[in-house]
Order: sequence, then C-alpha cells, then structure tokens
Amino acid sequence: MSVTPENALAPDLALKASRSRVLFGSCLCGDVGYRICGSPLRMVKCDCESCRRARGVASASNLFVPARQFQWTRGESQVVSYRLPGSGSSFATAFCRRCGSDLPRASRGESVVVVPAGTLDSEPDLRPQAHVCVSEKFDIADDLPRYAETPPVV
Repeated sequence: MSVTPENALAPDLALKASRSRVLFGSCLCGDVGYRICGSPLRMVKCDCESCRRARGVASASNLFVPARQFQWTRGESQVVSYRLPGSGSSFATAFCRRCGSDLPRASRGESVVVVPAGTLDSEPDLRPQAHVCVSEKFDIADDLPRYAETPPVV
C-alpha cells in the first residue's frame, strides 16, 4: 500500500484525531507539507551509519506513525525517495526535490511511516524512548556550552 492522500488518512481517524493532537510538518522551502492525526507509536534516536549519512547528523530522531494516520497535505509530487542498494538493505530515505530537506517515508511493508522529528512544525509531546543501533554510534560528547542563538564566528 502506497501512502497517498486518498488512503493515508482512514475515515475512523476523525474520532481519534478529535481526542489527540494533530501534528503538522514541512520541508525547509515549504513546498511539501504533511499531517499526523493521532499519537505516534514511538520515538527513537537512531545512531546507525545510514541515518547519520542520509541526515547529516550524529543521531537521528525519528517518530514512527501508523500509515493510516499520515497524510501529505501539499507537494507530494516533490517528494523523492532513495532506497539504499544492496542485499537485505531495508534503509530508505525521502527528501524534497527543491530544497533537499529530509521527509517522512514508508517503512516496514509501508504500514508504518518514519517521520524525521526535525521536520515537525511544532514540538511533539513524545520524547525519545531509546537509542537504537548504538553499536554504530559516534562518540560525540554533549557537554558543550549552550547558546540561545548562534554566537558570532570568531
């Protein structure tokens, strides 16, 4: 099953959506948008090499959402997918054709959508429940100074 506007948001979600928060997300340029009606299944921080390379981060925060709760709201034709070649590889990524932003993608037989947390328009109520693929984790310390805004370059 492909995640499309026609089938992604099942009719039985109206009641569930009224009881739970609707989350919206988009790419950097704004051409692509989506919504999630209902609660995500979980949120994890993935430390695998594929996530690091595809997202350009040391650890990727991802939400997992049932496909029936996900809907593209605009720009679905701008979404480009890439599946890592190789035997047994299930890694795929999706991104905006115009700005290159990471975007949600179908996973696990297309019954679950993996949503990069950084693409959400507002902060989710859910926090990461685990680090996964820690055997591939970069050893990057997080005891650095913190700034409200980007400090001037020296």
